[in-house]
Amino acid sequence: MQRGLWTVPRDDVFLRYNFTGTEPLTHYTICYRLRTTPLTPIYNDGDDLRVYVNDQALAVTSSTTYEVLPEQWEHLCYLINPTTVTVYWQGEIIQGDITQVSFWDRLLLPEEIEDLARCRALGRGNVFSLDTATLELFGPIKETSLALSELCRQPPRYVVLPEGRTFSESLHKCRFFGASMAVAMSDRDNNLLFSHLQPFVDVCGNNYWKMWMGLTDEVTEGVWVNVNTEEPVNYVAIEAGDPDGGIFDNCMAMKPNGFWGGELCRMKKCGSCTLLPSTFLYLRGLCFDDGYQTRFRLDGYIDSRPFFRGFYDQSVMWSGESETWFIINTENNQSLAWTRLEDTQEYPLGQHEWIFNSTVCDNNPGDAVNISLSICNSGQFMCLNGECISHHLRCNLRHDCADGSDEDNCGVVMVNSAYRWYLPPSGPNRSALVVIPSITLTRFTNIDDVNMVISLEFYLTLQWRDDRLTFKHLRADKETVLYKEDVKKIWKPEYLIMNLDSGQVKLLSTAMSITTAKNASNPYYNDVDTDLVYPGEANVIALTEHYIASFSCGFDLYAYPFDTQACSLDLELLSIYDKYVQFKVDEGTVSYNGPGFLSRYAIRNLQFGEASRERQLYVVFELRRRKGMTVLSTFVPSVLLLLVSWATLFVKLDALNVRAIMSLTTLLVLYTLFSNLSSSLPTTATIKLIDIWFFFIIFLLFFNIIVHIFVNIENNWIHMNQDVVLKVTPKEAFNESTFPNSVRLFVWYRKCILPVLILVFNIIFWILVLTYT
Repeated sequence: MQRGLWTVPRDDVFLRYNFTGTEPLTHYTICYRLRTTPLTPIYNDGDDLRVYVNDQALAVTSSTTYEVLPEQWEHLCYLINPTTVTVYWQGEIIQGDITQVSFWDRLLLPEEIEDLARCRALGRGNVFSLDTATLELFGPIKETSLALSELCRQPPRYVVLPEGRTFSESLHKCRFFGASMAVAMSDRDNNLLFSHLQPFVDVCGNNYWKMWMGLTDEVTEGVWVNVNTEEPVNYVAIEAGDPDGGIFDNCMAMKPNGFWGGELCRMKKCGSCTLLPSTFLYLRGLCFDDGYQTRFRLDGYIDSRPFFRGFYDQSVMWSGESETWFIINTENNQSLAWTRLEDTQEYPLGQHEWIFNSTVCDNNPGDAVNISLSICNSGQFMCLNGECISHHLRCNLRHDCADGSDEDNCGVVMVNSAYRWYLPPSGPNRSALVVIPSITLTRFTNIDDVNMVISLEFYLTLQWRDDRLTFKHLRADKETVLYKEDVKKIWKPEYLIMNLDSGQVKLLSTAMSITTAKNASNPYYNDVDTDLVYPGEANVIALTEHYIASFSCGFDLYAYPFDTQACSLDLELLSIYDKYVQFKVDEGTVSYNGPGFLSRYAIRNLQFGEASRERQLYVVFELRRRKGMTVLSTFVPSVLLLLVSWATLFVKLDALNVRAIMSLTTLLVLYTLFSNLSSSLPTTATIKLIDIWFFFIIFLLFFNIIVHIFVNIENNWIHMNQDVVLKVTPKEAFNESTFPNSVRLFVWYRKCILPVLILVFNIIFWILVLTYT
């Protein structure tokens, strides 16, 4: 019974249904007549039920969302008033049966509903009860009696794999079916499993032990552990007086009489699995209208092997006569497609080539199409053998699938036939494409003051999005590097480095990657390819290139050696991109991760500069000359030479040779110092502060020499005043007031004039230095 119609005030129902029709699926409809007649449909939406009254969503007493699964009992209870309807839902759904229909003339208490849902009370309604009323049945309806406890306890669903496999192979195969290895937990379960074994007793091996159970005592002898849970079990069906197998027989098997015994794990026997109600196998590669139609599960046996029943008129079954697997339309028993496996003992799990027998999904008879059958859901990647792994293990340079297929077809970029790699993508709303630059300077290899050239090593990263692309195998934890084949497929921005010195540039490496993994789309339920797909408009492409290059920089040396040079790295997109591609520097980054202090310069104020065009990019930085070494190597020696020259003015006037040689030597040394300094600087037509400094010092030293040569009046004065010298005291003899004017001028020059000139010059000079630095 898939739909019922009653004129009742209240009901309490256990339901089980099979999914039929197309989404949304109406599972159950009830009408009742009070003052109004609301219609209460229950719809299947995804894995949940949606309940509506007169097109209004019902307020359910519990906020818990119960998963709805086929072939499981569900408890459904309505509490109906003229103004409110409350729905209680608990349990799991199974196909096409209905029981425990009861009507009351009162509202049930929550405690009563809980007892009913947990099968602690029969729940016979005082108005109507299905198990006591006389019913008139119409159509092919089978009426059976069922114990109340069976509604809340689902018996295990066993399946026997009638092929010879070792214990570990059987365990592995059960897991491929989304099942666990069978472990009976009671005599009732064991009898049920034993009944499944009966049709295959003759084919399940030649020895006394026929079918593997999911138990082992390999860790501790005599302590049998469930291999699915790794927990010891309380129930074993070992016949009285029968040994459990000893230290070598560590795996449990069922005998033809239903009892168990230990056996060598390497022996080959039939396997037994317990099917989980929430696990399905998915058939992909056809053209189902709904994702639920792809659901299959093992259900019974055809031609002495389990078959896969779909819930929508398709089944996958084995033909022993032709040793072939078929996809059958169970509605008309028509064969849709077939495949033949190399190993006839295997099942068509994973991806295989199927040949169509009829026209299906735009495929004609004889067409070969890849179709897959596995337990892998949309959140997993399916290996070719049907094994399921997490998507993040796909293409991670490690074999996570047993067959290694997770490292096949690892191309990241997918393009359609209309894609052209030489055409730039457009931005949002067909605006210009935005390229975000990031530049990292790593090392200054040389700064040539004479030729005004800077050599440096840097990384240039350009980021953009291309909405024409889709991607696979992206990594959420790190960027996904593209292989050369992928790089060749897609457009990348072309640019020029504008201020290269004589074209001196070397590309050390280049790499392209996808830096994000956003907005992944699960594979379409009919797609055999189970990879996640990422849209190009949501994920960033990054081109990173590593260069060593030499750039010209116009040095302004007026303030040398207290100068700061402003240099730049100039980039420009090709002119053909004008109005179509542009830099967006406000979202970009620029950095320097090398040493901040070089031998002669300090690196400061690295940033993007203003460009006159949107396709131009300037990275500007300052080279601040380090003053310490220059001051010590230039200014201090020149000042010391000036002091030496000044000191010669205090030597006796009659020692002309001493004074002249010392003065001339200081001049020559100073000039040599200036010449060496000038050779390390570019030749320019402009005067530099360092030139002014040296010109002034040289002038003073030269003037001092002139003073020494032309001032000789002291000897004459001494000669004319010899008597005076003999008659007066030394103090009176050398009183400056008695000197001639020329001598007094000489004394004033060495004591006042020269120091004042030096002081005034230094004040003016250092003010200029501070002004231009």
